[in-house]
Amino acid sequence: MRTVNGDGVRPPSRRGSRGTLLVTPRHHPTSQGEYAGARAAATAGTGE
Repeated sequence: MRTVNGDGVRPPSRRGSRGTLLVTPRHHPTSQGEYAGARAAATAGTGE
């Protein structure tokens, strides 16, 4: 619960992922999907 609403560590992680995804397509348009999936999986894994 501390990570979800207490410390607020989860919200920042999601925002960071989105910011990275927006910049990723410019450098690696082809790896956009792969990177997005890996990033999402890593974030979800870290959260849990």
